[in-house]
Amino acid sequence: MAKAKLTEAQIRAAVKAGIPVGSSHAMLWDIELPGFGLKLRATGSSSWLLTYRPKGQGRKATARTLTLGSWPAVTLDAARTAARMHLGAIAQGKDPAVDIQAERNRERNLLPAALTAYEQDLDRRRIVNVKTQMSTLRRGLASLAGREVHTIKLVDIVKLIDALRTAGQKGDDLRKHTRSFLGWAERAGLVPHNVMAGAVMPRQSRAEMIEEEEHGRALSDEELAKVWVAAGTMKPFGAIVRMGLVTGMRRGELAALKWTDISEDRITIAAAGAKTGRKHQVPLTALAKTIISTQPHQAGSPFVFGSLRKVGTKFSGWSKSGAALVKAAGVKMTTHDCRRTCRTLMSRLGVEEGVAELKQRACDALLSRLYNKDDAWPGRVAAFDLVSEHIAKVVAGLGDSAVSSAVVPMPKRGRKAS
Repeated sequence: MAKAKLTEAQIRAAVKAGIPVGSSHAMLWDIELPGFGLKLRATGSSSWLLTYRPKGQGRKATARTLTLGSWPAVTLDAARTAARMHLGAIAQGKDPAVDIQAERNRERNLLPAALTAYEQDLDRRRIVNVKTQMSTLRRGLASLAGREVHTIKLVDIVKLIDALRTAGQKGDDLRKHTRSFLGWAERAGLVPHNVMAGAVMPRQSRAEMIEEEEHGRALSDEELAKVWVAAGTMKPFGAIVRMGLVTGMRRGELAALKWTDISEDRITIAAAGAKTGRKHQVPLTALAKTIISTQPHQAGSPFVFGSLRKVGTKFSGWSKSGAALVKAAGVKMTTHDCRRTCRTLMSRLGVEEGVAELKQRACDALLSRLYNKDDAWPGRVAAFDLVSEHIAKVVAGLGDSAVSSAVVPMPKRGRKAS
């Protein structure tokens, strides 16, 4: 279209008339400002454009185009003002297109945006425990949120890890996940190299090794009985604790346990919910069935041990519930000690070491995974039965119906328990 001093009336008339048949777009150029105009598209949308050549490069230079917004959201006067501002910058030797691209790259390179892109890559690759990894990264690197990824140095990350260790927390997860994240950032072209490549935690001192070996504990029979009784008054947390003792499952696995994960003789933990990233199954003993059968089916919730405060979500509030259990039982322990207790009982009861380790999912050596396909299911069933029978004897006579020799029928899936 011919150049003219654009007016709102001309623009509305041109939009109403539409673009010529067979064309994908048409331009309304403004005679008042060189290179400024409105692009009308066949789709019905319209955008303000400014075309220019960088100062001093002459007509041989490739013309560049800036988009100033869409019409009518951006008015003619507002678009003209923006065009004049950019033309003034060009006259001073600046290049708005380069500056805008640099700003876009900067935003893309900022840590929060890079973490979001990394999370999307993990989801695409179906990496297990993505939420846990990203939570560790976002919390641990929060103080660096305003930085571009390529400006983050090894010393910055080491300081954060040291701060965690000084506060009594382990910094290994942050180190491990940050190294993986920066490895991805290197492959994505966001950083020239991974500053965490080769970075390892300091070698453990003798005192630290002893402390790690002594971390956690297995409950004695007397403590087990006290914890079992105290757990009976705390719902659903108490049932999670009892199931931890009987099955040795991790608390996260139990909190995420759904009714559809339970069959007649086993619990199936999907790869996405397993710490090892591999699907595995846990034998379902009579005692475990009885514990599960006492859990109500919450309408709209798929979880066996769902939250009582917010129906449809997993159980939370571990710290408060754990402290309450310790106080009620008079036994110093953590929820993970239930898992340790189950594994220790297997050894005390004479379960073969290999079978017990399959229970713990610790046999993850490469050759074992590739060539040994025997899951020792009959032996594992017998091992869990031994643990359940021992627990039943320990807590016998405490007035708990959960240790009755009669197996309570499991509620049918999808129906409310009576």
